Amino acid sequence: MRQVFFATIFALVLTVQNFCGAAATIDEAIFNGDDNLKYPIVHTGDTSVDAKINRVIDGIMNNFVMGVRTDRRERGIDINVMNTNYAVMCNDAGGSDILSILLTDYKYGRNGPAHPLTKTHTLNFKLSTGELLDTNYLAQKISLEDISRKLEAYNAASETAWKLSDGALPLKRYPEGFYFDENMHLHVLFQRGEIAHFGRGVLDFDMDD
Repeated sequence: MRQVFFATIFALVLTVQNFCGAAATIDEAIFNGDDNLKYPIVHTGDTSVDAKINRVIDGIMNNFVMGVRTDRRERGIDINVMNTNYAVMCNDAGGSDILSILLTDYKYGRNGPAHPLTKTHTLNFKLSTGELLDTNYLAQKISLEDISRKLEAYNAASETAWKLSDGALPLKRYPEGFYFDENMHLHVLFQRGEIAHFGRGVLDFDMDD
């Protein structure tokens, strides 16, 4: 009996060890029954880690829907199109223990701003702990000067219409948007209008290219 007990404990330990750093399982869900509002539900095998990660995602979805309601009720904007979608960019690539997800929301009102309003949320989590990685983590991976140099090289090689806005470079602070791809390349991402004309859309730069 005692041998069976210790064998069971040993098997459990091995299971936990084998899981650490393993890829997550991602399920697709729809928010409030609306097929246009898609978002991921993350399963790592650890319920406390899952709760941390999915709480962040739920918060973004809730804030988006509440913002649409505010537009309609308080600002009188007729939001006739809204949707969300996501892409999993890195899921423990190379044993990195990192999950990177891009979650994009979109809304457009007939009597609102001329352009649709979109935002791409870059979500980077440690799979083993559920920690949300912020710009402090980005600063450990690359200097602000190196990011600026990469963008300056892009600017120098671009046609006039594609150049970044005057005064955008050198960067004064770390960009909020960053993620890792399936090859563990670090990307920095800028929202529409953040460092270039609004019509340029979201800008994504591979720092390891």
